[in-house]
Amino acid sequence: MGKERNYKYPWSYLSEPGRLVLAATLAGVLAGVSACLLKYGVDWLGLHITTLFGSGHTYLSFLIFPLLGMLLSVWYQKGTGENLAHGTDIISRRLRDHRARVPRNMMWTPVLGCLLTVGFGASAGAESPAALSGASIASRAGGWFRLPGNYVRILLACGAGAGIAGIFKSPVGGMLFTIEILRIEMSAVASISLVCSCMAAYTTAYVMSGFTWDVSFIPDAPFEPSRLGWILLLGLFCGFYSVYYRQTEKWVIRQLAKVRNIWKKALVAGAAVSLVVFLLPPMYGEGYKVVSGLVSGNANVLTMDSLFFSGETEAWILLLAVTAMLLFKGMAVGAVNYGGGVAGEFAPTLFAGALAGYLFATVLNMAFSLDLPVANFALIGMGAVMAGVIKAPLMAIFIAVEISDSYRYILGFIFAACASYMVVVLSEALWNKTPPAVAASPETVRSQDNSR
Repeated sequence: MGKERNYKYPWSYLSEPGRLVLAATLAGVLAGVSACLLKYGVDWLGLHITTLFGSGHTYLSFLIFPLLGMLLSVWYQKGTGENLAHGTDIISRRLRDHRARVPRNMMWTPVLGCLLTVGFGASAGAESPAALSGASIASRAGGWFRLPGNYVRILLACGAGAGIAGIFKSPVGGMLFTIEILRIEMSAVASISLVCSCMAAYTTAYVMSGFTWDVSFIPDAPFEPSRLGWILLLGLFCGFYSVYYRQTEKWVIRQLAKVRNIWKKALVAGAAVSLVVFLLPPMYGEGYKVVSGLVSGNANVLTMDSLFFSGETEAWILLLAVTAMLLFKGMAVGAVNYGGGVAGEFAPTLFAGALAGYLFATVLNMAFSLDLPVANFALIGMGAVMAGVIKAPLMAIFIAVEISDSYRYILGFIFAACASYMVVVLSEALWNKTPPAVAASPETVRSQDNSR
């Protein structure tokens, strides 16, 4: 009887490492499907919501639906009995506490919660719910393949990385998310499993999306090494902006922590986000359409669907709009993620980075009659701000490169991202009077803010 039970399934003849790799690959495929469906759902909802009142009254959607989405998200989480916010932190805690099992319903509950939040226009991303869904799928796969607890823990990390790989269509970014953000130690078999999982998720999402990228990049100039000095300055600028972004986000978190009632908190946060989106429509949702426009040389996307501007807009007005969005982006993301929404914090940094790169190059061109390629600087700024805000430079470099299919500019991404990261680390070390090597991680900062 025992022998029959052990060899009931075909994969029972495989060794445990072999079953781990097979389970990770299957989990990657399913995580890719989940990420693609989430991305499609967010885009579908965004398209139909913004046209609900007609093309001439889109601004009404911006004023109503982000708030409605936040309230629906809180109602949904109370109905499920789960707190689905901060999916990355949920995964990190389970890995740290050696709790490898993730509830089965988390395969879909974060996805539905994110649809209510980001799909209704809240200014945030979809990556944390995708990672949590992938982790839950991988946890179930560990049970399907009869793997022991230590291997299921590896699978959990692989599934989370697969969720990131699928939502960004960035296989290397997903792998580096597991290493830099989740900080899990990888043996040889674990590394192979992670590669298989992330590659499977990326391939699945890429095929299901019609072989397209989220950021449509049309290069307006080749990469020129002679501009590396300017790119380094861009990285420093993005680093200082990242410090501001993090501080404003944490300020919003502290203010929301004072509101004990979850409905009041969602009402305040949702109303603030709706007002910001109403005044600055490009901040609606994830903002990939705006990013694609900036990195392709179409700055008019900055006034798209605006109640105040239409058609061709003067350069100084565009710069004011960009400055305003940069000032409020960190606050909006903090309000969404800590006001009851189910969303992520990575995609908003790509949006902010494109704005920062556009602002940097445009101002220098106007002030000093330079000829810096604005679109290329907007592209490179994506990786620089993500590296500074998330404090994961390798992951930021490859996500920014892979989401836009722009490997030819990778040297520029490296210079800018590393400069931005060093500014953030050194500023935090000076502020906290601690050596850079022991500066607080993003997870630690968030957990400290939550405890307050």
